[in-house]
Amino acid sequence: MLENLKQSGYKIGVITDVPTGMPTELILQDINAFKDNIDFFLSSIDCGFRKPNKKGIELISEKFGIDLQNIAFIGDEEKDIQTAKNAGVMSFLINRDKRNKNYGEDIQIKSLIELLDFVK
Repeated sequence: MLENLKQSGYKIGVITDVPTGMPTELILQDINAFKDNIDFFLSSIDCGFRKPNKKGIELISEKFGIDLQNIAFIGDEEKDIQTAKNAGVMSFLINRDKRNKNYGEDIQIKSLIELLDFVK
C-alpha cells in the first residue's frame, strides 16, 4: 500500500511514540522492510512530544511544505485520532480487530488497502 501511495505522488510521514530514552535507531530497525517507502520518520523523542500532541503532524506539514488540511493521519489507537483532531487534519482509524470502536475519527477502515478508495 505504501509503495502504491508513493507511486501516486503522495508523501508519507510516520510519527511514533517511543519509550523515554529509547533510541530512534531501534524503531528504525522495526520498519526496515518498508522504510524505502517513507519520506519522513519522526519519533516522539525526535519531536519532543508524545501523541496526542499535534507537534509531530505540524513538523511533517513543515517538512513537506503542505497545509494541514491536505494531511490525512492514519492510526489504530484513540490517541492517534486525538492527535489528528488536535492538528485539525483528517483522521482514519484502522480497526483490524472488528470490535466496536468510535474515537471520533472521520473514517474507519479495516486495513491500509482500503485507503485506495479515498485517494484515487
